[in-house]
Amino acid sequence: MRDANVKELPETYRVSGSFIIYDNRNVFYCFSKSQRRAYCVVAACEGIVMIEEIRQELKEQADETYRKFHASLVPGLTDFLGVRIPALRSIARKLAKEDWRRYLREASDSCYEELMLQGMVIGYAAMDRDERAEHLRGFIPKINNWAVCDCCCSTWKFMRKDPAYWYDFLLPFLEGGEYE
Repeated sequence: MRDANVKELPETYRVSGSFIIYDNRNVFYCFSKSQRRAYCVVAACEGIVMIEEIRQELKEQADETYRKFHASLVPGLTDFLGVRIPALRSIARKLAKEDWRRYLREASDSCYEELMLQGMVIGYAAMDRDERAEHLRGFIPKINNWAVCDCCCSTWKFMRKDPAYWYDFLLPFLEGGEYE
């Protein structure tokens, strides 16, 4: 019988081996040799489970025909599932109503759609200007193609409320020459 606070991790985290407790970014895992499964013993593992659930949803929404078409529009795009923008926006809106801070903290840049979700969540989530600016400082350097730029920037409607502030905020990114 397991403790109610113990969460089973997705298949990718299951291991066999001796019983150990491992600390990774303040997340503790308990590896049980007898059950050949890894269990997280702290609530922080919910972030891992959340990310795995989002990845599964992205895979379910993937469209191979769209993937081939869109990949031809974005040169150099390799890690791409083929999820249509309306579906990404729907997932991002849902995340923005849930634990979006955890999502932004734990999110991966491993594929195009996950990167898009980060930018969209920054646009949809309710937060004050300073917190949004902090998230944007971390996100803007990740923008690596025109599609991420266009789709995410069109989500940032909050900039309309204070265009002078956001212009001054964005100017250093343009002046650096790295983002041209």
